[in-house]
Amino acid sequence: MKLGNWLLSSLAVFVLVCGCGGDGGSGAGPEGESLPEAPARLRVSKIGDGEIQLSWGAVADEGDVIYVVYRSEDDGAAVAVDSTFRTQFGDRALEYEANYTYYVTAVDNFGREGARPNAVSGQPFNNLAPLAPTILRAVAHNIEIFDQLEIALDWN
Repeated sequence: MKLGNWLLSSLAVFVLVCGCGGDGGSGAGPEGESLPEAPARLRVSKIGDGEIQLSWGAVADEGDVIYVVYRSEDDGAAVAVDSTFRTQFGDRALEYEANYTYYVTAVDNFGREGARPNAVSGQPFNNLAPLAPTILRAVAHNIEIFDQLEIALDWN
């Protein structure tokens, strides 16, 4: 199991068991302590061949926070795809024709999820050159009935 998926699963279990959530209600944190702020300066730092990389500014929160990365595809519903302690994330093996939208939230020591920042979007591209054709064959036919010359090309 990938570490990020394990962290995300562990967070979900922790939130479920504690009954605490990111709804701004009565989380399990200390009384009077606010929810984690939204990560600052979320941006697409690189778009490549089937990949999108994100980066953001760290949350100025006391203690440990983890960041949960959400992704939606072509205006669909956003789902959590990974969690990390770092302020960057790389999403790979993406479809070239799809448009992806991301946002990142911070989760504090008590399992409380902070505000959702502005979303960023990107569409991966295919920067691989097509392969050159092999076994090229040209066949010419002179069709006198139609008074035309036909040339057929074939390749693998």
